[in-house]
Amino acid sequence: MPIPILPSIKGPIIDMIENYRSQLLWNNFMANAEIQPALDSIGFVYDPEGIEEPVINNSSAITAYPNPASSLTTVKFYLPAKEKINLSVYDQFGRMVVRIYQNVNVEPGLHEVEIPVDKIPTGLYILRLESEKLDGSCKLLISE
Repeated sequence: MPIPILPSIKGPIIDMIENYRSQLLWNNFMANAEIQPALDSIGFVYDPEGIEEPVINNSSAITAYPNPASSLTTVKFYLPAKEKINLSVYDQFGRMVVRIYQNVNVEPGLHEVEIPVDKIPTGLYILRLESEKLDGSCKLLISE
């Protein structure tokens, strides 16, 4: 009786394992002359060691948790320098629902702000952080 030959396993997980081991996919990707200028234009920074804090380069990281939220959500954001910021919640149509901060001076670093959302109707919203140098947003789902 012949020994059955199993098909080789291929797919994204195997590709990720191989790339982690040898960086073959990354090196082939980066060999394309168009890639590095495109990555530079969006501020991409390659870090083979990984990061613990967000790397900010003319943009802002903003998150909300819990998300979905029903009564209270915590907005977490990082500022690389002292900034006057605006922090607001917008509905799907771009209408401001709540202004949390308006032209408030905030020191550099990681910040957390608790926002009560129990009086905001159920739905999908956008949290937006704005300043002269930064602009960041994230989705916020408010549930019952």
